[in-house]
Amino acid sequence: MRTFKRVVLPALGCLLVAALLAFIINAYGGQIPLFQRNCQVTGTVTRGGKLLEWKSDAPELWIRFAAEDPKKDDNVYRAEVDTAKGTYVVPKLPAGKYVVAVQLLDPPPFDDLLSFSYDLPVTPLRCEVNSDRTFDVDLPVELPKSRRGGRGTAGPGGPDRAPQPKEKTDEKKETPDKKGAAKEDEQK
Repeated sequence: MRTFKRVVLPALGCLLVAALLAFIINAYGGQIPLFQRNCQVTGTVTRGGKLLEWKSDAPELWIRFAAEDPKKDDNVYRAEVDTAKGTYVVPKLPAGKYVVAVQLLDPPPFDDLLSFSYDLPVTPLRCEVNSDRTFDVDLPVELPKSRRGGRGTAGPGGPDRAPQPKEKTDEKKETPDKKGAAKEDEQK
């Protein structure tokens, strides 16, 4: 009985601790954010330097931050938004470089006043976060042409990181053979 208490119980305790650590490491994908710095980002969204104007009585302003490199962090951080004032806050955003999506859903969820030009797959907005900061967004009145192509889904299950289809062309590029190119060079 003494051997059991002195040898087996401590061994079982160590095994239990090792299994718990392995579970925790696996749960975080091998990246335990013990020393990760969280920052607060606040801001105001305007359009043409003016407060946002809405068509319906129940519009929604959506702001989302996603890491520029999804291999480092594949989370999408939604901002807490006051649609009437056009303000937002992301209370706990890990330090890093982000793309910022803005959607003016009026009425939600499918009619974006920005024509999805600032949705995650195509947004030109970038924000680097190293500490608490303000990131104001002034959207242009004339929108850039949407590269998303079509209406898309704006809801939570939408294609936030969907690859964009490549345009197909029927034209084949003609490449002259080496002999033909050499003859043309001699004639010049």
